[in-house]
Amino acid sequence: MPHPAGARYSLPAAIACASANACTVVGTYFTSSFVMVTLAERWNGTARAIQPVPSPADSTYSQFDSVACASATLCTAAGVANFSTGFLGTLAERYS
Repeated sequence: MPHPAGARYSLPAAIACASANACTVVGTYFTSSFVMVTLAERWNGTARAIQPVPSPADSTYSQFDSVACASATLCTAAGVANFSTGFLGTLAERYS
């Protein structure tokens, strides 16, 4: 799994494949300032590419723990986000 630009390291947590040429890996990575943020990467049968994933506003960390893909172009990832208020909330993102 390639690291996003500026990442210290990344931690894959789950993978889902709609076919041999359509897989999504999700997890988390640590920024250069050691903040945990969500990570998603797609495999198209030839190459891997990091997918842009917005981090929740005002979160102190976020991570994906699972992913499910209904098709090669439709995946949903779930995880958690911790906010500066101390609230720990469910996080879900849909990729299409």
